[in-house]
This record gives sequence, structure tokens and C-alpha cells, in this order.
Amino acid sequence: MMNHLSRIFLYFLWVAAFALARSPGASAYDFSYAGRLVDDAGAPIKGPVAVSVRFFETQTSSEPLGNVFKRDNVDLIDGIFQLTLIFDAEQQTAIFGDGTRSVFIEVEANRKIYPRQSI
Repeated sequence: MMNHLSRIFLYFLWVAAFALARSPGASAYDFSYAGRLVDDAGAPIKGPVAVSVRFFETQTSSEPLGNVFKRDNVDLIDGIFQLTLIFDAEQQTAIFGDGTRSVFIEVEANRKIYPRQSI
């Protein structure tokens, strides 16, 4: 019985350590984004596709905030994709600053740049 309790305790200790490693005080920030990719006629694109994501301060600014995030082989379901981008503290600050400025996301796939969306 003690052996079983020890294993349960170790399991919960491992889960707690994993959660603390990804807590807001940690150095990585997860950013989840979903969208739908369509062709010029409005039909959903079939995947997988390579996707590039950039962030901008306005809809017309030419200089991206932070890095360009590239993902190959992104699965699409009826044109819909889901990405999780992981920012380090420097990238998070470069893109979102102190959280008071507007930020727009731009997605590129199949050599098509989709209109920027406010996030």
C-alpha cells in the first residue's frame, strides 16, 4: 500500500513540477491562433501547408514586430488550422510590448498573404 501511495505522490510531484515550468513566471509564453485558409474563389485550401506568421503594430506597417514564425506541414481541416507559437520573454516583449498597443497578425500560406487581423 505504501508503495502505491509513493507512486501517486511522485506522479503529482512530477505534474506540479511540469506546471511550474510552464507557469506565467517562466520564460516561455504559449500563443494559440486559429484561422481558415481559402483560395481566391473562397474554397478551403487542402493541407498540409507551410505557414508563416508575422506580427505588426498596424494594418499597414511594413516592419514586423519580433520574429517571423514558420511552420511546415500544418494540417488543415476544411481550410482551418490551429497553431501554438512559443515566445521567449524577448519575443513576447518585442511583439506585445507592455500590452497596451494594438497588434495585428498576418498569415502567409501557399504564396498568399491573408489580410491582417487585430488580436
